[in-house]
Amino acid sequence: MRKTFLILGTVVVLFSALAPIAYAVDWWPLVPCGLNEPPAGRPRLDASYYQPCNQCDLFKLFKNIIDFILFGVVPVFGTLLVVVAGFMMLLGGANPSLYSRGRAMLQNVFYGIMLIAFSWLIVTSLLRTVLGDENKATQWWKISCTARVPGVTPTPTPAAGSCTGVACSGDTSSVCGPVNPGDGCDVGVIGGLASDISAGAGTRSVCSGVDTVKLLKAVMANETGGRFINSNDGKSAGPYQLTIDTANRFKSACGVTATIDFDWLNTRNTLSAQSCIAAEFLKTLVGPCGCDVRQLAAGYNGGGAQLGACETSTNCGPAAKAQGGECSMCAGQTGPTRRWECLWDDNEHKVCNKDRAGNFSATRIYAPHVEFCYGVF
Repeated sequence: MRKTFLILGTVVVLFSALAPIAYAVDWWPLVPCGLNEPPAGRPRLDASYYQPCNQCDLFKLFKNIIDFILFGVVPVFGTLLVVVAGFMMLLGGANPSLYSRGRAMLQNVFYGIMLIAFSWLIVTSLLRTVLGDENKATQWWKISCTARVPGVTPTPTPAAGSCTGVACSGDTSSVCGPVNPGDGCDVGVIGGLASDISAGAGTRSVCSGVDTVKLLKAVMANETGGRFINSNDGKSAGPYQLTIDTANRFKSACGVTATIDFDWLNTRNTLSAQSCIAAEFLKTLVGPCGCDVRQLAAGYNGGGAQLGACETSTNCGPAAKAQGGECSMCAGQTGPTRRWECLWDDNEHKVCNKDRAGNFSATRIYAPHVEFCYGVF
């Protein structure tokens, strides 16, 4: 009897541990692409489900099937068999063979669940290894795959300039040109939203020589991949991750009269207006950031002009000359090194910028990714 309770307890603990993963895994519909658009008025899935399939979707389909077996099939049939085994044991008081059969069934269910769970773990790990997935912590049970973008060649790491100093572990110095984000720039998802993006941009020009629609697509790809979500810090929302304050400041230029809130930003029907607002905001960054895709992206991600992401760096610029800290972050850089580009927070370059509050570590990753996706789009 003690062994029976041990088996039941182990099953309960196992499924309690896997329950959060079951809710987090998006395994339905099983086919992750190529679906027909739903009729008007019917619920709509994420836009990626309606895009053409690619080679990565085959891996996602296989992963969805094994997730479905573990989290969709096993709980139903496992529970049914446990109930049947329990009744057999309860009714087996006068029939020892019936009790033994029920106990054996319960043990077999336990061993079967353990075998399936460990098989799922092994297959998931193998898939992540094959796909080179670098997500090792918070959502280790998911896989990500990048389809090769036709016509796009991998971009080499841009050359660094003359700046030297203490190594800033966990930061990046690849701020000098386009860097592949490794997710295909979510071309399929963004393509499904292209008509609204173009409508919102209209004839607006952020600045001469910069394609407004391409820039908006590249920004959206790196903000959310075209998804309607809230930011982790609760300050912004929607596919462009606009803040409430920013959206309300520029809404009049786009003919929006409604009071904008998080629900408005997370509504598919407002995407055209959001694209217009994002374009208007980008136009204000030309002054401090110049007419350059990478710098405009840095200003967008770095909090706009008021946080000074595009200002000339103090610690890598002329003010650091006396201490030997004046330098250029990028080889062949004609303009000044900007605040977001500089890795250090002191003129001697002994204190890493990323270790202080309000640093631009995320921007140093974001801006080169936007520049790459701008080229893709």
